[in-house]
Amino acid sequence: MNFNSYHSLENKKSVIRTLVNRAYTHVSNPEILDIELNNIMNILESNNYPIKVIKNITEQVKKKFDKSTSNSQKDVINPSKIISIPYIKGTH
Repeated sequence: MNFNSYHSLENKKSVIRTLVNRAYTHVSNPEILDIELNNIMNILESNNYPIKVIKNITEQVKKKFDKSTSNSQKDVINPSKIISIPYIKGTH
Protein backbone atom coordinates (compact mmCIF):
# COMPACT_ATOMS: atom_id res chain seq x y z
CA MET A 1 0.00 0.00 0.00
CA ASN A 2 1.44 3.33 -1.02
CA PHE A 3 1.51 6.00 1.68
CA ASN A 4 -0.13 8.43 -0.74
CA SER A 5 -3.15 6.17 -1.19
CA TYR A 6 -6.56 7.13 0.16
CA HIS A 7 -6.44 4.66 3.03
CA SER A 8 -6.60 5.92 6.60
CA LEU A 9 -3.42 6.74 8.48
CA GLU A 10 -4.17 3.89 10.89
CA ASN A 11 -4.26 1.41 7.98
CA LYS A 12 -0.91 2.70 6.78
CA LYS A 13 0.60 2.41 10.27
CA SER A 14 -0.83 -1.08 10.51
CA VAL A 15 1.10 -2.07 7.38
CA ILE A 16 4.34 -1.10 9.12
CA ARG A 17 3.40 -2.78 12.40
CA THR A 18 2.38 -5.99 10.67
CA LEU A 19 5.56 -6.27 8.61
CA VAL A 20 7.86 -5.48 11.53
CA ASN A 21 5.93 -7.71 13.93
CA ARG A 22 6.11 -10.56 11.43
CA ALA A 23 9.88 -10.08 11.10
CA TYR A 24 10.30 -10.37 14.88
CA THR A 25 8.09 -13.45 15.14
CA HIS A 26 9.48 -15.32 12.12
CA VAL A 27 13.21 -14.53 12.16
CA SER A 28 15.26 -16.01 14.99
CA ASN A 29 18.75 -15.00 13.85
CA PRO A 30 19.60 -11.41 14.93
CA GLU A 31 21.77 -10.77 11.85
CA ILE A 32 19.04 -11.91 9.47
CA LEU A 33 16.49 -9.89 11.48
CA ASP A 34 18.53 -6.73 10.86
CA ILE A 35 18.65 -7.53 7.14
CA GLU A 36 14.89 -8.14 7.08
CA LEU A 37 14.15 -4.90 8.95
CA ASN A 38 16.34 -3.00 6.47
CA ASN A 39 14.48 -4.63 3.58
CA ILE A 40 11.15 -3.62 5.11
CA MET A 41 12.37 -0.06 5.60
CA ASN A 42 13.57 0.15 1.98
CA ILE A 43 10.31 -1.20 0.61
CA LEU A 44 8.25 1.17 2.74
CA GLU A 45 10.44 4.13 1.75
CA SER A 46 9.99 3.25 -1.92
CA ASN A 47 6.24 3.37 -1.25
CA ASN A 48 6.52 6.93 0.12
CA TYR A 49 6.29 6.11 3.84
CA PRO A 50 8.01 8.81 5.91
CA ILE A 51 11.21 7.54 7.52
CA LYS A 52 10.23 9.06 10.87
CA VAL A 53 6.94 7.12 10.93
CA ILE A 54 8.70 3.87 9.97
CA LYS A 55 11.34 4.29 12.68
CA ASN A 56 8.82 5.25 15.39
CA ILE A 57 6.61 2.23 14.77
CA THR A 58 9.61 -0.08 14.41
CA GLU A 59 10.87 1.10 17.81
CA GLN A 60 7.45 0.51 19.38
CA VAL A 61 7.38 -3.06 18.10
CA LYS A 62 10.98 -3.64 19.17
CA LYS A 63 10.20 -2.46 22.71
CA LYS A 64 7.25 -4.84 22.85
CA PHE A 65 9.48 -7.78 21.95
CA ASP A 66 12.27 -6.67 24.29
CA LYS A 67 9.80 -6.59 27.19
CA SER A 68 8.28 -9.95 26.31
CA THR A 69 11.65 -11.71 26.08
CA SER A 70 12.94 -10.21 29.33
CA ASN A 71 9.77 -11.03 31.26
CA SER A 72 9.52 -14.82 31.33
CA GLN A 73 6.44 -14.64 33.56
CA LYS A 74 4.35 -13.80 30.48
CA ASP A 75 5.23 -17.19 29.00
CA VAL A 76 3.58 -19.02 31.88
CA ILE A 77 -0.15 -19.58 31.46
CA ASN A 78 -2.13 -19.45 34.68
CA PRO A 79 -4.81 -22.18 34.38
CA SER A 80 -7.07 -20.39 36.86
CA LYS A 81 -7.41 -17.50 34.39
CA ILE A 82 -8.51 -19.59 31.42
CA ILE A 83 -12.19 -19.84 30.59
CA SER A 84 -13.85 -22.09 28.09
CA ILE A 85 -16.92 -21.01 26.16
CA PRO A 86 -18.78 -23.89 24.56
CA TYR A 87 -20.05 -23.71 21.01
CA ILE A 88 -23.81 -24.14 20.71
CA LYS A 89 -25.03 -24.67 17.18
CA GLY A 90 -27.55 -22.08 16.03
CA THR A 91 -26.55 -19.32 18.45
CA HIS A 92 -24.98 -16.09 17.33
